[in-house]
Amino acid sequence: MIRPITCIAGLSLVCSLPAQTGIWTLRDSSGPDANLHAQRMAYDPVIDRVIAVMDLGGINFRTFRWRPVNRQWSEIQTTNSIPTAGSRIASVYFDTAQQKIRAVTSEQNRDTRIFEFNGTDDWTEIVATDPLPGRNYPGVTYDSVRDRLVCFGGDSGGNPYADTWEFDGTDWTYVANGGPIPRTRHAQVYDPLRQQTVVFGGDGDGFGWRDDTWAWDGQNWVDVNFGGTGPSERRHAEFVFDSVLGAAVLFGNDYSNETWIWDGQAWTLLPTIGDPPSDTFRMAYHAGRNSIIAKNRFETWELTISVPVPGSVTPLGPGCLGSNGTPALTLVSEPPLIGETLSYSLTNAPLFVVSAAFGVIGRPQVDAPFDLSVIGAPGCSLYTRADAVLPLPTSMGSATWDIAVPAGPNLVGLEYD
Repeated sequence: MIRPITCIAGLSLVCSLPAQTGIWTLRDSSGPDANLHAQRMAYDPVIDRVIAVMDLGGINFRTFRWRPVNRQWSEIQTTNSIPTAGSRIASVYFDTAQQKIRAVTSEQNRDTRIFEFNGTDDWTEIVATDPLPGRNYPGVTYDSVRDRLVCFGGDSGGNPYADTWEFDGTDWTYVANGGPIPRTRHAQVYDPLRQQTVVFGGDGDGFGWRDDTWAWDGQNWVDVNFGGTGPSERRHAEFVFDSVLGAAVLFGNDYSNETWIWDGQAWTLLPTIGDPPSDTFRMAYHAGRNSIIAKNRFETWELTISVPVPGSVTPLGPGCLGSNGTPALTLVSEPPLIGETLSYSLTNAPLFVVSAAFGVIGRPQVDAPFDLSVIGAPGCSLYTRADAVLPLPTSMGSATWDIAVPAGPNLVGLEYD
């Protein structure tokens, strides 16, 4: 039996992600099995690779290269390596002045040391004339504008520091004591766009875990988020600067897998898909791929932050003239975004129709185009397959049609008629 329907204009949909959406993708789950607090990494633009220094046990740190095509870490056999000697890797960074990867080791009973990688197979120590006294878990970042290393905080014997030191390539110089309260295990990043070293959170010992944000401009510390909202208190989070986004990205700790963005003025919680587990991660921004590589003990993840062209809705044709005029569908929401609801307004439906059915009832297997004259609509054709029927309640010739778009990144850019 064929029953009457209201024939509505066809539509073509192209979905997109909401603005500034993060897509986390698991790339590798086979290791290397590194001590979480003794591995660091940085992107080397000269060879277009992320270089990581890890403690896998033994007398030396080991050097690895991330190969995105193979989605695995490959070890670099080095002639001279960085000795562990009870130290931890405090930082790995790319020195833009020297065009080399460098690594910083630190531990409370040993002076802070700096090593330079030749890009192929050898580490050489850069001996400071006045070494920085050792400490556990300091924040160490490279100020590429002033060509300085900036070291803040850390602890010795569980007692956190609030001092700031800078390394000019020869000597460490004590430059400030004050600003942020003493802390250790905090997140620290250099923002080249605003020329600031930014510190977030950490363990303030008797002050507890912190959720404050501070910026160092080379002369003064400023509480840049006083009274503002942002990430909750945490330690062992990781901070990297995304040069395309023009902002810093914070992720990781034992209790949260949220991804946050700091734009120099305020924090924004990034909507994400496919989040890693809450854990301590080490990260590096891969400029060649415009993505962030993150590794915990075994797993390696990649974060891509997308700001795509909005989705679109394109009419495929008019509706068929009925007793109340020509029915029409009008988009009344934002363009199609995955994970969001798409809303249309139906107008001019026949007043006697209780519901509008999208499809041909009783003819689910017809191929398009289908001549609708057989159901009383001469001159009209159906241009989409009627594999399903969707009842839509109407009132006085009008209705609202809401479509929940699944939160699947594989839908992005695909076209649906």
